[in-house]
Amino acid sequence: MGLKSSQNREMRNALRGALQYTCAGPDDEGTARWLNVSRTGAAISMGRYLRPGREITLVFDSPLAYSHPHEVRARIIWCRPAGGGIEFTAGLEIYRDTPEMALDFAALGYAARRQSNNATGAPVTQPVWPGFTHGEGTRQPTVLTHCAQAV
Repeated sequence: MGLKSSQNREMRNALRGALQYTCAGPDDEGTARWLNVSRTGAAISMGRYLRPGREITLVFDSPLAYSHPHEVRARIIWCRPAGGGIEFTAGLEIYRDTPEMALDFAALGYAARRQSNNATGAPVTQPVWPGFTHGEGTRQPTVLTHCAQAV
């Protein structure tokens, strides 16, 4: 008996939009759609299978700066068929090894939360990290609240 379990370490926000990707070289490229993003990862939908462990470059228009497309490197964590067609869904680990890459990808998370807020009309109140809890009457983690009181 095979059990499938999927647990996300961080909250994911749905994101609409298209992107381009390049794998090994300029002849190995394609288009995809964003499905969701988190602080460190994303899920995309595309028309082909990509082997887990493979590195790709994502090219997209940033919601913060429309002057030029942004590039972010990522690694395929998983890839599986979606539905009954020839679509595949892939989970990505985003490399944030430069401040520019981290900022460009953070802009996507901002855009996803903004899309979510506009769709429901209410602000997103879920924490970015599911295990994160707030102390009473403060926006800081409980541990930091105790440290601040001891000083």
